[in-house]
This record gives sequence, structure tokens and C-alpha cells, in this order.
Amino acid sequence: MTRLDSHKMTQTVELIRNAMDFSQTEWKLAHRGELSTYGMFPIDRSMTAMQMEAIKEREKLLDTMSEDQRKAFLSQSRIIRERHDREVNDPTFVFVECVKALNLMWVGLFEEDKPAAGDWHNFQKDLICDEPPNYKKTMLRLAALISCGFGTGASSGLWIIF
Repeated sequence: MTRLDSHKMTQTVELIRNAMDFSQTEWKLAHRGELSTYGMFPIDRSMTAMQMEAIKEREKLLDTMSEDQRKAFLSQSRIIRERHDREVNDPTFVFVECVKALNLMWVGLFEEDKPAAGDWHNFQKDLICDEPPNYKKTMLRLAALISCGFGTGASSGLWIIF
């Protein structure tokens, strides 16, 4: 038996896809209901990665920047740090992002929505590459609840059993 922590995000995504395929009725109902609560567009992780690369480049030029440029640079760095801190420390933020990701995954893979399929494909690559903290467990918990017919609303009461 392998531990959940040892799984890669690719295995997590594949497991969830299999659960969606196996329990399509439950996932359709969830998509029409609470899975769609937050939409289907998680924060674009690749945009954050591109911002980080730009910051690293600008960091080299920090000494040559004017005071206004330095302030703008520091505020941008703060925003990216705050986002990472929220991913690590704020379970509500992770919950909402995972619900949006699962909704996008469902629509992209099972609803024959070509734009959503492309969006899911791009988001999936970033998700697998980044392995964001706390996403695997949260996504698997939510997927298990939906596949069993409980829905995401049951997550607060059943959180401790997973």
C-alpha cells in the first residue's frame, strides 16, 4: 500500500479522471450544483511562474532602479509571496482552487467543451509541474466525496476520516 503523500500529481490526476469516468452520474450532478459554485478557472499557475522569472531578472537590476521602480518591484514580489503563503496556510483558498480545478477538469474531459478541454490541458501541465502544496490531498478528498455521491459540502464533516 502506498501513502497518498508519495503519489505524484500525475497519479492524482489520473486517479481522479478514473473516478470521474466510473461515477459520471455523480459528477454530472456535482457539476450542475456545488462544483460550479466558484466557476472553472483556477488561478493561472503559469502566469505566476512567468512573473517569478521576470522578478528574478529584475532582481539583478534592483541596484540600478529608481525608488518608484524599486517600490513596484517589491510590491510584486510581496503579491507572489502572499499567494504561496495562502496555498500553504489557508485551507479555504486551497479548497476553492481545487473545486475550480475539478470543475474545469470535468468540463474539459467529459462535457465535450473544446475551449475548456484546452484550458484543462494547459492547467494540468502547470499543476503537474508545480505540485502545489496541499492540492493532492484536497483534490482527492473532494473527488472521493463527489464520486460517492456526498458532494463537496460534506467535506467539512468528513475531513478527519481521510
